[in-house]
Amino acid sequence: MDFTTSMLCSAVSTILVACFMVYGAIKTKQETDARIALIDRELQRRAEQAAE
Repeated sequence: MDFTTSMLCSAVSTILVACFMVYGAIKTKQETDARIALIDRELQRRAEQAAE
């Protein structure tokens, strides 16, 4: 494999890794937001029960 081909492969693999990292970060943020929403609902429910 010549130098140009190896540089191209290196660049492509770096881009793929970056895409996976961004995808992972977005997925983690969505899961965190969903958990926060769940906790908020639970706290509201408990507050309503305590108010009764």
